[in-house]
Amino acid sequence: MRIPSRLVESKSAAWDRLAGPGDWWTGEERLAFAAEARAAFAERHQAPWLRTAPAGLMSKLAADANQIDRSWATESISEVGEAAYVELVAIAASIAVLDAFAEALGVERTPLPTAREGEPTRREPEDMGDAGAYVRMTTPWSDANVARALTLSPSGNALYRGIAMPFYHEGQFLDLAWDRPISRPQAEAVATAVSAANECFY
Repeated sequence: MRIPSRLVESKSAAWDRLAGPGDWWTGEERLAFAAEARAAFAERHQAPWLRTAPAGLMSKLAADANQIDRSWATESISEVGEAAYVELVAIAASIAVLDAFAEALGVERTPLPTAREGEPTRREPEDMGDAGAYVRMTTPWSDANVARALTLSPSGNALYRGIAMPFYHEGQFLDLAWDRPISRPQAEAVATAVSAANECFY
């Protein structure tokens, strides 16, 4: 099977982004969180009492996101900070995409990269506002809400969207007539089925 070059390139870019410092966490910390998310994601189909991965924030994000509610999110945000929490969500979501892809292909997961030195920017974007979600997002906004979910963490947003979007489309998001092996309606049907199976809140 030939994997499209855009997916190979996006995977490589994702690992490179993950290894460096973000907005609130160092590269070493980001990789430690990624390791926690990876261990939890691998056991997501196991009953909680059968899992060996440590329970905690990253475990919840990676394996039990369907159980997250405003109360849990508020408590977690109070512990690490709102923008730092968003960055962790991006790390967990990115690991899920990368490892689920490996599972689908029946290949070994890519080893986590080596951390790069550097300090987090510790800066928040200025155009954030309350959009009715658990965290602040870019406002105003005219695109799909899912596209701004992680905008409070620019590095986290770049990490996740850099890997997720190439897997979803080829720069044709607004084009409803795709020239691909499956049509746009078929792709959306698959996305809907996967979201339902995962009890996706969004």
